[in-house]
Amino acid sequence: MYVYRMTSTNPQGFIVEYPWELVKLRCEQMGAKHCIEFDKFIFTTIEDLMERVDKYVDGADPIGLTHVREGIVVRIDDKEKFTAYKHKNFSFKVLEGLIKADDIIDMEEQEDLEVA
Repeated sequence: MYVYRMTSTNPQGFIVEYPWELVKLRCEQMGAKHCIEFDKFIFTTIEDLMERVDKYVDGADPIGLTHVREGIVVRIDDKEKFTAYKHKNFSFKVLEGLIKADDIIDMEEQEDLEVA
């Protein structure tokens, strides 16, 4: 299991997103693994963003050789909210399509259904 997000909820139910640096620190303190950080940058243009993303989207999975790499996630930390964008690679999309052809709902879709 790899941590990609942490929040803190106060007694009134107000949720605070931990910024990435604090997520990494808390993981270290708790002995947990956090997602691999490939790059850190300030957004300038879509072209620059996609050039950075494309460097990491394909190839062997850095976590382990027992599965294909899914893709890459771009995390945006700002003061207002947490946002993450996924860019899944072609191999994973093909395999995910095969799973969906068998009418099996994956964990991400299950979570989306439970929230709706």
